[in-house]
Amino acid sequence: MKANPSDQKARYFLALDLYNQGQITSAIEVLSLAPAKDFEYESAYLLGELHLAANDLLQAAKSFDAALEVNETYEANFQLGLIFSHIQKYENAEIYFEKALKLNPDLVPALINMGAIFRNIGKFTESLQRLDKALELDNADPAAWLNKGVTLDSMGNLQDAIGCYEKALSLDGGYLEAYSNKGNAELGLGRLKEAHDSFQKALRIFPGDADTLSNYSVLKLAEANFSDGWRDYESRFYCSSRISNPFKKIPKLESLANLADKKILVWAEQGLGDTIQFYRYLENLSKFSQHITLAVQSELKELLAAQPLNIQVLNIGEVEAGGFDYQSALMSLPYLFKTNIDTIPAEIPYIQVDDNKVSWWKQKIANHSGLKVGLVWSGGYKKDPNLWAMNERRNIPFSSYYPFSNIENISYFCLQKGEGLQTPEYLEKNRYWTKNNFFDYTDLLNSFSDTAALIKNLDLVITVDTSMAHLSGALGKSVWILNRFDSCWRWLKNTNLSPWYPTAKIYTQHEYQNWEKVIHEVQGDLTQLAKDGA
Repeated sequence: MKANPSDQKARYFLALDLYNQGQITSAIEVLSLAPAKDFEYESAYLLGELHLAANDLLQAAKSFDAALEVNETYEANFQLGLIFSHIQKYENAEIYFEKALKLNPDLVPALINMGAIFRNIGKFTESLQRLDKALELDNADPAAWLNKGVTLDSMGNLQDAIGCYEKALSLDGGYLEAYSNKGNAELGLGRLKEAHDSFQKALRIFPGDADTLSNYSVLKLAEANFSDGWRDYESRFYCSSRISNPFKKIPKLESLANLADKKILVWAEQGLGDTIQFYRYLENLSKFSQHITLAVQSELKELLAAQPLNIQVLNIGEVEAGGFDYQSALMSLPYLFKTNIDTIPAEIPYIQVDDNKVSWWKQKIANHSGLKVGLVWSGGYKKDPNLWAMNERRNIPFSSYYPFSNIENISYFCLQKGEGLQTPEYLEKNRYWTKNNFFDYTDLLNSFSDTAALIKNLDLVITVDTSMAHLSGALGKSVWILNRFDSCWRWLKNTNLSPWYPTAKIYTQHEYQNWEKVIHEVQGDLTQLAKDGA
């Protein structure tokens, strides 16, 4: 078929034919000729689809917008909603999905996507409303059940989330995402056998699925299956919630051979605690190369730059990518070194502190009698709404520590920073903390180096799973970690000891979201420790 450039209808059908043949570029060229009035909407809409097929979201959005200028349809609005949702412009996506629903109130895919948008911005009630409406219209849509499960999961309602995933699977037995998400929820509830089964079923559907591999790696690491766990953990760079690699143009460090003259960049990829925990690998790496640069969060630069290890330490934003032979994410080093449970570098302390600062704090708290115990109750709040429920499960109110005030022969010191100092339980502590044995010097803690110097003068740190747990362990200080039921993989399953930190003791919840027994155990052990130290 030969198209007349002035015949838009002919160009449209030619482009459609080319599209069906998979000739996307040729189809775009045909439709990109000067448009005529005939078939203007159809051509613009098809051009949008073609640009989507070519993964050119910007041009696709322009084409769908051009289609809407001719004819306000729910289809074009829906496509624009999908595009803006994909690039996480959720406010724009919401506008277009709402327009699509105004034109077609029974458009189930728009309702499902609205549910996902509201979940991603933390409006869980609105998310469930949209998803329940979608299920009213089509109770047999597996995507609606999956998304409802994900919203319930984000709210911390794991049991009901599993029910939704199972409903999705009853409608579509090959639903990869449903198996993978079900495995995650089962892991959170401590149903390890079921989680293994769900992840394995997902991988039978698609063996290379990065999301499933990443999720499954967490379970393997928690069970100390390090050989498979570290390997699968590398999929975190490719899954939907991928770790962003700002240095991916530099070749990845994949071997320890022939590194003597190579310049290596190691960069911190996740939280402050992760950086402290895996900093231990830099000493081993420095035995292979004398040209190592460590890029870390600004909060940790002063502390880590002062360590005796002969490496350069920079803020991650200060790094110029040129001049390096290799790069590695910090948490990929255990995989590179083939770490197993017996070869974890666990010699402590591996973080040193400025002697002058340590001496200053020693004098500062010298008059406080008894056992000196630091307290942390909150790890702050991550911005991602899908992690809000995890934040709530990890953190405890300061009021949980009130019973400790009655234990004799202890002085307590606040190590908490950030939002945890602004909670009502802390601001009103003087009404409930019965003795004058709690001291807050946090206004003097201007850096991790300052905090480390104070910790060096304490006998014990009691903390939830935060960077303070890692800092205390790295300093070789006794640390009791209050650990949520759906524990982070690094604290392992079915143990109260840590191969990462020999001085740590882990108090894990016996029941999901129930801290009462943990606090009671800590109170009993703390009472005995204070007596022994009297």
